Amino acid sequence: MADRFALQDAQYEFPYHYLPHLHEGHVRRSRSLRWGREYLCYLLFLVEKIRQLEPKTLLDVGCGDGRLLSLLVEVVPECHGVDLSPAAIRFARAFVPRASVAELDASQLSRTFEVVTAIEVLEHVPDPAVPAFLRTLAERCQPGGTVIVSVPTRNVQLTAKHYRHYDEALLRQHLKDSGAPLKVQELDYVYRQPTWLRTLERAIDNRHFRLEIGALDRLLWQHVWKHLRSASAADGHHLVATLRRS
Repeated sequence: MADRFALQDAQYEFPYHYLPHLHEGHVRRSRSLRWGREYLCYLLFLVEKIRQLEPKTLLDVGCGDGRLLSLLVEVVPECHGVDLSPAAIRFARAFVPRASVAELDASQLSRTFEVVTAIEVLEHVPDPAVPAFLRTLAERCQPGGTVIVSVPTRNVQLTAKHYRHYDEALLRQHLKDSGAPLKVQELDYVYRQPTWLRTLERAIDNRHFRLEIGALDRLLWQHVWKHLRSASAADGHHLVATLRRS
């Protein structure tokens, strides 16, 4: 009986019962994230960067459903996350029980951490609140610690849910205007998407059908990780700033 329970329990690596759902009057048996390769690319890039820092404590501000934390709980002894979305926090608690997550503003915390991350969060902050948000990141970071901020670049079309996208000049200006004791140590541009790949993504994953071929998926991921992960200011989709807290 224990073996059978273990087999069933192993299925809950992902909540598969939620895959089938009704959509526009018919049953869908899968859910797709067209930009999943891009997302995983910069997520794993961030995980590698954080691994190199070897922190004992980490706070992810705007942690969402805890996806980044899920990749860090094995390597960072103490992982924390905060988000203003109660729905996101419910998922984070369910999916990453080893992390401590809370529905609150980071400014409400009193302690500090070796590493503080804000991954694809700053673009959601209204303009008047940006300086205070950046100061909060610095306040939550220990002196001598590291703050990592990731933002979409102006190479990516602005979406309705974002206030702005960034280039290096704008990010540096926002840091300067905030007065936060954060010094830029490193800037990385992550992920570029050539026209052929964008066309292919739309052809095999669209509102009418989704084509999934294992061999093709493996080849595409290998190409993305080896050749498209590193980018430049001219074509990068994400700007990752590694900041030192003075």
